[in-house]
Amino acid sequence: GGPYGGKGAPMGGGMMGKGGGTTMGKGGSKAGAPGSFFNLYGAIKKAGLLGGGKVPEECQCYIKNLPADTTDVDLYKLFAPFGAIAVQGVKAMIKEDGSCTGVGFVDFQDPEVAGGAGGAFYGTPV
Repeated sequence: GGPYGGKGAPMGGGMMGKGGGTTMGKGGSKAGAPGSFFNLYGAIKKAGLLGGGKVPEECQCYIKNLPADTTDVDLYKLFAPFGAIAVQGVKAMIKEDGSCTGVGFVDFQDPEVAGGAGGAFYGTPV
């Protein structure tokens, strides 16, 4: 068996805790599926499990002259190959009409990666 329906990891009944036991939800019952991924992500972030806090300035990249159709996902696709990006570490600034203002930010976890990514695109016309 394997993790996709065979014997082994529990499916839908909770997460594996330390020592192999299933973690329980409030009241000791097995945790059910969250109402949405948004709620699940929010709860995990609120618990501090994703790290967070302020990203050091040397890990931040400021990008300008982006096309009007640029999104957060586009910035992630463009910069992720350089190295690990911090949680919520990409942001394309968006106008009220939904188009990009031409400015974006990428927060890397490693300052050397940020420098390399910034250097790779410096002076590149977009």
